Amino acid sequence: MKFNMENIVVDGDPKLRMPSVDIKVPVSDTDLELIQAMVDFVKRSQTDSFDDNDDAFTSAVGMSAPQFGINKRIFVVTEIRDNKQVFHVVVNPKIVKRSDKFIKLSTGENCLSVPNGKSLKLNRSRDIRWNGYLVDPEDGSYEQKKMSPAKGYDSIVFQHEYDHLEGLLYIDREPGVIHGI
Repeated sequence: MKFNMENIVVDGDPKLRMPSVDIKVPVSDTDLELIQAMVDFVKRSQTDSFDDNDDAFTSAVGMSAPQFGINKRIFVVTEIRDNKQVFHVVVNPKIVKRSDKFIKLSTGENCLSVPNGKSLKLNRSRDIRWNGYLVDPEDGSYEQKKMSPAKGYDSIVFQHEYDHLEGLLYIDREPGVIHGI
């Protein structure tokens, strides 16, 4: 399985507005293949050279399964740790606590599922805590997380991808504007 830009489901497709379902952990071979394809897509989107030169990529810091038309509670996010890019595969997350302090990206949020959408400076909880699983994309091994923290930028990215699992897009959070109906 390999994903490219043409595999991304865009706003207007009802699959993006459907809540996703939990998957079994440990993950099945089918779900591990999905996870590996998602990680591969995000990795390739972060580089300037691709194996398939005919494919125009837009950089992604995270992707959710619903963005590929698969309504399962899985997303991939990246972070830089010790000058190295680290990929986290989050499965069956549930945000259990949100701080009452808010932050936003100075450049605003965008989304590959809203290809011509404007950049929005959305308020997101500065700190969150979540339950769920981190899954190793190589072998499917997993670690259960309880009250796991995400702070600052990582919190914003987590909440953006989490919204996809709930059937929401970042544009739905624009104050005073109704989307998706």
